[in-house]
Amino acid sequence: MLQPFYYQLHQYLLDENIVGPQHHSSTELHTWLCILLVNTTLANLACFCGFFLGLLAPYGSESTSRQENKLPDWMWGPKINSKLGWYIMEVPALVVAVLTVVCFDLGDYVSAPMHCQLAVGMFICHYINRGIIYPTKRGNVEAMESCSTFLLGAFFNAGNAYALTRYCTYFGRGSIVLEEASVARIVVASSVFFAGVAINMTADELLLQFSAVKKLEKNKKKQRSMVPGGFFVFNYVTAANYFGELTEWFGFFLLTYPSPASACFVYMTWCNLAPRAWSRHQRYLRTVPGYKALNRKAIVPFVL
Repeated sequence: MLQPFYYQLHQYLLDENIVGPQHHSSTELHTWLCILLVNTTLANLACFCGFFLGLLAPYGSESTSRQENKLPDWMWGPKINSKLGWYIMEVPALVVAVLTVVCFDLGDYVSAPMHCQLAVGMFICHYINRGIIYPTKRGNVEAMESCSTFLLGAFFNAGNAYALTRYCTYFGRGSIVLEEASVARIVVASSVFFAGVAINMTADELLLQFSAVKKLEKNKKKQRSMVPGGFFVFNYVTAANYFGELTEWFGFFLLTYPSPASACFVYMTWCNLAPRAWSRHQRYLRTVPGYKALNRKAIVPFVL
């Protein structure tokens, strides 16, 4: 039953000059498309459960203790140290991206257009920060969280790393739209990406500081009224770090257009982050006096 579907999808990608014609009969192309399909399905499920059922992956600010419609802890599997879990979840994307370049197509990477090489470098740098640098900033973490979340995240991130990297260096080769990107497009896309990086990293740093200060506050009434700030993006959205990450991957999509992998990844990022941002925003509205008067949105300024 899947064969006709894949044939139609392959033909569409070829007709629209999205995938190079030399890959028409590639067995690897089937695997690549399968990964996109599976990960997009997981993202849709996460989005539906988050927005309509109130069920979010129980880690970080949305741990099971903070979810109203939560499942019993045992249903999420055994718990491990959350800092260790973060490494387990994020590092595979970095490893897979590097191995995809080195083991699959080092020659293809070297001969790829410069902006495709730049895109792969951007992706690897992002996960050096998320998988190695960011966890070290969290210091000693004693919180225990469900391992199923981290293991599923590792699978999801590894698949996306392969799909994104492989398109830039292999499947996208032969696509005129990808290979002949204008200087203006490269500059605009890179600017959007790095603006997102700056927002994401600044917000993450301030949220870590906010969490530490809030824990030290002894006055419970004052503690309840504390909200993140110190950065202009927080004036517009509750989850400034998530807004920065969305901006980052939108810039990546502009740089690698017409990559189906990049388009899917922006959508997947939205499906994962938007429900979490909405949940955090609603919790602040319920528990922080006067928060509604700040007129912040959850994740996208003036929209949501």
